[in-house]
Amino acid sequence: MRVSCCLAVLALHFTSLLCADQVLLRNGDRLTGTIDSLSKGKLAITTAYAGKIEIEWGQISSLTMEEKRQIEFADGFEEIGTISPSRPGVVKIVTQSGKQSDTQLALIEAISAAPSADAPKSSLLRNWKGTADLGITVTRGNIDSDNYSLHFNPERHTDKDRIDLTYTAVYGVQEDASLNVIQSGILNYDRLVNPNLFYFGVLGLDHNRQQDLDLRTRAGGGLGYKTSFWSDSVVSFRGGVAFVRENFIDSEDLNEPQGLVTFELESPFLGGTLDTTFEYHPRLNENRFLLHWRAKIDFPIYRNLTLGVRFYDFFDSEPPEDGVVRNDVGLVSTIGWKF
Repeated sequence: MRVSCCLAVLALHFTSLLCADQVLLRNGDRLTGTIDSLSKGKLAITTAYAGKIEIEWGQISSLTMEEKRQIEFADGFEEIGTISPSRPGVVKIVTQSGKQSDTQLALIEAISAAPSADAPKSSLLRNWKGTADLGITVTRGNIDSDNYSLHFNPERHTDKDRIDLTYTAVYGVQEDASLNVIQSGILNYDRLVNPNLFYFGVLGLDHNRQQDLDLRTRAGGGLGYKTSFWSDSVVSFRGGVAFVRENFIDSEDLNEPQGLVTFELESPFLGGTLDTTFEYHPRLNENRFLLHWRAKIDFPIYRNLTLGVRFYDFFDSEPPEDGVVRNDVGLVSTIGWKF
């Protein structure tokens, strides 16, 4: 009788271990319990022997989650599923639809409880995040100038689509009272085919006083591919076609198609984040192309407050206006807020 009781207790013990979540640390230690959440770089797990424990995410080698939870990745993509070990630094994620994929552990940014079946569906006004940056440069002496910049980038990522809005404005006032203005707005909508492949639509507005560009509008779409490499760097490629309408000062409006080729990179950089976009727009009806390059480096200084540097280069191979400089290049230091 006593032996039977011991066997029953052991069976219950091992059954609980099999059903529990497990965390394997880089030093070889293993914790068993219930994973509560991953937030702000710390994994919380509740154990039967030590209560709730918080572990730095970088110290974790692998983990196992038996129950489905909501998993958010560094690129904003979300899935509901379970996690099991695959190979060093990589885990297997099985979604509630049965889809399986291997993912680098470093790309997982957050883990939380899966929403209940009767939870309200996500609203378009929810789940937004992004950055807002302001830059001011004042020069006094041989040349007096004031330069101001604003960058606003809200985005909303779900397991079905992504919305990304980028607005950039640069204002410069020189001592001769001349005003230079560059404004650019881009709205991207991505509809996901799978976590990597998507098709997209894009709307864009540009104004550049230095190039005598009153307004350029473009609307188009195409296919894109998003993937990761190294540790937690993410790259995206887009290709498609857009229809463009341009109005230069003292010139007739131009209406023509153009190609869309875009490369995007987001990667850790010296404790901060590097985010760069390169766009190539060849005109299909003329021997002309546009190159747009934007890059930013942000460093956290206190909570959501950041310091950063932004670069931009807008190049037009053949501006319709005579005497217009082809290239506009800028470097701006900024202070920003992540929301």
